[in-house]
Amino acid sequence: MKPEEIRETFRYHSPGPEAVRTHERIRARMTDTAVDVAGMIPPSRERSTFITLMQQAQMMANAAVAIHGLPARAGEAQPAADKSPLPAFAGPDAETAERPNAAAPGRRVVHVPGRVHKATGQQPDFRRQFRWPRHERTAELSVTVIPAEINPDGAQLLWWCMPKHRNLLALALVRRGKLILRTDCGVPHGEKQKFERSCRLRPGGAYRVHCRYEARKGGRLRFSLVDGAGIDVQIDAPVNVGDWPRLPMVLGLGYPRFDDPEVQRHHPLQPGWEWRDLEIAPA
Repeated sequence: MKPEEIRETFRYHSPGPEAVRTHERIRARMTDTAVDVAGMIPPSRERSTFITLMQQAQMMANAAVAIHGLPARAGEAQPAADKSPLPAFAGPDAETAERPNAAAPGRRVVHVPGRVHKATGQQPDFRRQFRWPRHERTAELSVTVIPAEINPDGAQLLWWCMPKHRNLLALALVRRGKLILRTDCGVPHGEKQKFERSCRLRPGGAYRVHCRYEARKGGRLRFSLVDGAGIDVQIDAPVNVGDWPRLPMVLGLGYPRFDDPEVQRHHPLQPGWEWRDLEIAPA
């Protein structure tokens, strides 16, 4: 390789929203394959090597996308990046953004392309309620988070729950270099499960957050945060809800404004933060 090619390989490549989604799909497929195959192999040096090589393969696949971009579809040129501003989601509720999913007839997918919410002093947070078919036993959501200034006291990535805060499927935030995930239903906030991972976000970076709730497996939450440039956080947690809740789901992005200054100190506003390309659906 020539020196300029080496420099290009080592340079940071900021991913766009479509690249972030591709990184997430690669991670999900590689993880599922690694878990399935590892379950067929007895504990051994070879099994450990297999897992290591799968990790390396995932890293190489993500690096290929980061360095060389997405492949053009057959017969099409790679589209140029759209520099025009993305429209804000202004619908009165989530149902205005629903569309049928062609890959799974009969399943409804809420898809909000472009900007979903940008936090400002006047509109610091975003809340929407989603209604689910009762026969479904799995739900998932994905959204791209673009941080602005990151307050060390905390910044919320998303809040996913049933209408009452005690019924919390996922609360994800970053605080002092750590990603914190809380989950559990029907118990006070301080008693909910808490998972922590080292994670330092960069202002202006694009991070794809994905949550998958599975009631059919006795209650599990799979959470991931990836950026295709080194950050790949994965958490697989049991949730104390083994059946599908008979209540709507609520999605929250960013902290709201509180009247109590002490509460606001622990939940600082996040002006300039953006959330884009929301997809939320039964699966």
